[in-house]
Amino acid sequence: IPAGKVIVLNLNGYILSYETNNAGATMIHNLGTLTIGDSSESNTGHLKFTTTATDASLITNEGALKIDGDTFDSTETIENVGNATVEAVGGTFTDLSYLTSISNGADVTINLKEDVTIAKAIAISAANANVTINGNGNTITYTGSDRVIDVRKEGVGTNLTINNLIVNVTSGYSERGINYNTNGQLNLNNVTVQGAGITYAVNLPGMSDNAVVTINNSKLAGCIAINVWGEKSTINVTDS
Repeated sequence: IPAGKVIVLNLNGYILSYETNNAGATMIHNLGTLTIGDSSESNTGHLKFTTTATDASLITNEGALKIDGDTFDSTETIENVGNATVEAVGGTFTDLSYLTSISNGADVTINLKEDVTIAKAIAISAANANVTINGNGNTITYTGSDRVIDVRKEGVGTNLTINNLIVNVTSGYSERGINYNTNGQLNLNNVTVQGAGITYAVNLPGMSDNAVVTINNSKLAGCIAINVWGEKSTINVTDS
């Protein structure tokens, strides 16, 4: 897609496939403005990129890429070049890095297919978004010393639901396991936060006034399991 061009790719329930084993191959090379979406009721449309080349990319993005629908697998790499931007406004992903690029009002689901190891916090700054992380029994191993999952104060009204996930800190020190610094809803279902040196397993900082936290069948280990700074928060805990 040339620079200066604005393209909308509506998959409309269909699968757009590309198969190659050529080194450096890319399915879509975007230098303009590209929106990828799926308007079908079934929401089954997606890009399918099959390759054995380790340096291949589903999309090489040198412009502005907006994702509104589609399902992206962790084996399908989006490579950003220069000042490129990615904005996820909806869709289903298996790569946690998409959480840092979701836009205000987004409705995004992350389905983990395998254990992952990260060194930096998974930061969510979008406002009025609905974010679901389905761990599917997998583990996020955190080797850093900050927050593992961090909904920041800029994310006013953003709701976060985490299902069937283990958060394991191996660095010996982590300030927060799950940090929720906004006024929406935090739902933890069958979530384990564990590891040596966690200060707060779940932390509600000063901007979490009126937050509603629901914890079901979960295990929270730290110096403090739940730390609350926000006012008028509601915390419901069941079988945890």
